[in-house]
Amino acid sequence: MLAVASVGGLVMFLWPLLVSPPDEVGHVTDAPFVFALILPVVIAVVLSELHSGDIDTKALAMLGVLTAIGAALRPMGAGVAGLETVFFLLVLAGRVYGAGFGFVLGTTTMFTSAILTGGIGPWLPFQ
Repeated sequence: MLAVASVGGLVMFLWPLLVSPPDEVGHVTDAPFVFALILPVVIAVVLSELHSGDIDTKALAMLGVLTAIGAALRPMGAGVAGLETVFFLLVLAGRVYGAGFGFVLGTTTMFTSAILTGGIGPWLPFQ
């Protein structure tokens, strides 16, 4: 499932290079649909990781804690000197707990920090 999500992300990232841009390139109208497509993928990754035994209940609790820490770190980083502190946390957690955990932590951290900072907009699904 993680491979499907990765391929989907790669396609969404590369499609502007392969297709001429439409008249409306602001993604204001299609962003809710992209978000609606990403949410079931995140839930499916969590369920498949739980089913396979890669994530247990302790790791799921740690996911919540690290999501809260990442959401608090993101506004503090603000790209000072080109570094985002939240990605330091995401990379380390993904290395320790696995790729599926890192993917889910990244999506939940971006969503939670967007709620905290008021950064919900048409760009959120593409982060």
